[in-house]
Amino acid sequence: MKRLSILSLSIFAISNQIQFSQIDENIYLNEVVVSATKNETSLKRLGNSIKVITQTEIQNSGLNQLSDLLKSDSSLFMTNNGGAGSTSSIFLRGSNSEHLLFLIDGVRFHDNSSPTKSPSLSHISLSNVQRVEILKGSQSTIWGSDAMAGVINIITKKGAKKDYSEIYLEYGTYSSLQSQVQFSGGNDSVDYYFNLNHQNSDGFSSKSKSRGNIEDDGYQSLNIDLSLNFKGSKDQNTQVVVKRNESKKDYDGFGNEYGFYSDATQSIFSLAHDRIGGDGLYEEKYQYSLARINRDAFSPNSKDHYDSKDQDFSYQRTYYFDQHNLTSGVEHLNSSAFFKTSSSKLDTNNTKIQSIFVNDLWQINDQFSLQIGGRKDNISGFGSQSTYRVSPSYINNKIKVFYSLSTGFKAPSLYQLYNGTGNSNLKSSKSKSVDIGFDYQVNDKTLFGVTKFKNDFRNLINYQSFNFATSTALYVNLQEVDTYGYEAYIKYDLSKQTTINYSYNRTTAVDRSSTLQLLRRPSKQHTLQLSHQLQGQNTISLDYSIIGSRVDAFFDNVTFKTIRTNLKSYKLLNLNYQHKLSKDYSLSFRVHNVTNQEYEEVYGFGASKRAVYLGIKTSF
Repeated sequence: MKRLSILSLSIFAISNQIQFSQIDENIYLNEVVVSATKNETSLKRLGNSIKVITQTEIQNSGLNQLSDLLKSDSSLFMTNNGGAGSTSSIFLRGSNSEHLLFLIDGVRFHDNSSPTKSPSLSHISLSNVQRVEILKGSQSTIWGSDAMAGVINIITKKGAKKDYSEIYLEYGTYSSLQSQVQFSGGNDSVDYYFNLNHQNSDGFSSKSKSRGNIEDDGYQSLNIDLSLNFKGSKDQNTQVVVKRNESKKDYDGFGNEYGFYSDATQSIFSLAHDRIGGDGLYEEKYQYSLARINRDAFSPNSKDHYDSKDQDFSYQRTYYFDQHNLTSGVEHLNSSAFFKTSSSKLDTNNTKIQSIFVNDLWQINDQFSLQIGGRKDNISGFGSQSTYRVSPSYINNKIKVFYSLSTGFKAPSLYQLYNGTGNSNLKSSKSKSVDIGFDYQVNDKTLFGVTKFKNDFRNLINYQSFNFATSTALYVNLQEVDTYGYEAYIKYDLSKQTTINYSYNRTTAVDRSSTLQLLRRPSKQHTLQLSHQLQGQNTISLDYSIIGSRVDAFFDNVTFKTIRTNLKSYKLLNLNYQHKLSKDYSLSFRVHNVTNQEYEEVYGFGASKRAVYLGIKTSF
């Protein structure tokens, strides 16, 4: 905390000495986000650490899967237990996956039947993603449970008045085939958007071939997306969103066994109504959402079944005063789960959380803004949790300085409470986050920033192995974790045709009791994206990452002990080229892992070798 205070004084001293013209229009700081306050808000008025991945950046990447796109931010480290569709983990600033709240258009999307209620992002295609907002640090004041380390909100494409249709086909390494059809349009009464995306790949072995695994593990996925926006009067509209994914994924067993696969169906339904009242004085929003995940896991000798469901009812009203955007809201979340395996069973159980929150974005003057908020969540059978946020920001000409102090919590999962080793006496995990940093616009071509962060996690839930003294094995509130470090970025327009984005993250993540480094967290990460527009609207993009060494662990079948081991650092280069053939047709050519780097994200699991893909798109 002392270092944060020193950095704070230094930043404010710098900002008071720099005298340049005001922050220019149409740069990153004028980007508008919705996740930070649940209302559209300019980044330059927020004291949060926020990363936005725009539609242009998504297109330039040429990627198909969300899990691959998120690797472009150095504060995130993504791991896959194999290829597309495999189990994914995401570590934001060194935190656990389950401490990150994952949203699709503001709808929670977690698997309640999994032990930790982790985000479910293995099967999310980028085919209908408009943009991604990543909020770093505790966000429970706005979003409630699960947002201990941050929030990722996937904002999908919507319809517009202008009719548009697109067909895309891609084929490449591992006999991978992707086909997509989407169309949108509208009139004065309704806008619509529809997307159909199918992916099929022979894949590669989930377990690493370098360790003796030779068979390929295939993947199939079908995504259907529908969005309807009904326009009433000029002051209100109603939006319906329907999403469905069906997938099948082959994977390997605990050892080197083959013949395992999973079938999963994931769906989202959302109904929202927005209305502006009082001649623009306030805006209110009603929303109901239902998110379901059904999956079956097959082995040569058994079948396991899992069900997860989240129902969410919410209402919020925002008053727009001269200097205040004051938002208050209520929410009722009902989470349920069921599973039956060859060794255990969880009958349908649920957790209900009733919440009330208030958030004020106060623009004190042209330089100072302050976001302050509080929230109370009542959890059925577990009492209540209160969280708060204080986030001031200050703009002096071309420099923005910000500070954020926030708290978060995560209620125990249904698995941790009620399965065979569950513990109904568990308490909620808690977090406290501190961020301080600055964004500095050097000129109309260059923007850079630095953020220092610290996160404290308490009462974390871990599985305690069998205790012979008490003859028990159960989940307990046992672990305390600290994560801290800093991150920096540079956005530089080398010319009108060439853009460079660089980011760096250094994170320390340790268990307080053992002082051991947490598993699978690199201490250093570099990411570099270069995009260059050639003649004729042709574009070439390079994505280069350097991932530092990590500690991982594996179970030794000989000694029956868990052994810690080091995973080597690696460098990954990806290329994407888009060539405009005519007004309606274009070609895409991309290469993943250009240098054919051999690496492991998770000990013992495979990663893609060099892979080449060729696609064609027509729009009309």
